[in-house]
Amino acid sequence: MKPKAHRISSGCCVGGALLALIPLMTGCADSPPWGAWSKSPSPAQIAAVMGRRPETFIYFSRYEVYQNERTKEYVYQDGHWWIHSPLPPVTIDPATLKQSPAVIVPLQESPEKAHAKTRAAYPSDWDKAPAVVASVP
Repeated sequence: MKPKAHRISSGCCVGGALLALIPLMTGCADSPPWGAWSKSPSPAQIAAVMGRRPETFIYFSRYEVYQNERTKEYVYQDGHWWIHSPLPPVTIDPATLKQSPAVIVPLQESPEKAHAKTRAAYPSDWDKAPAVVASVP
């Protein structure tokens, strides 16, 4: 009889231990992947959790043309429409475009949505040094 009681009590302890671990295990499922200790995740971490990562574009400011660094796709505006193409606009020679001033821009959203901010940050003449103005009293 004692061995039977022993089996019941040991089963009860194992079951109790498992029940005690359930709240701990469910808490881990809700914690963010960057760690619960981090109060301010980076934009890349947020994008990874949300299922999208920032894309890096080369922005040719003089022509307002973007090129996705990963896919090599060009994105540019043609009238009221945004064009996604494997080729740059037909009005611009590819060699001229490649030699024009450019900046690398990581974008969380598509170039169409981020264009106003990008254009304000990098106007068509952003690469030119400001003129030095001297005044004589």
